[in-house]
Amino acid sequence: METERAINNLEELVARLQGDIRSLEYKVQQLEYYKADEKHSHSEYERR
Repeated sequence: METERAINNLEELVARLQGDIRSLEYKVQQLEYYKADEKHSHSEYERR
């Protein structure tokens, strides 16, 4: 009984961590996209 509850708690924790990781991966992607976009904008601005 105690073991089963511990396993359930661990499974919930793992699921939560996986969600956090997905969220962080998305944020990193957004930052990389923003950075690339910013570089592109700067180079266009410098050409003028």
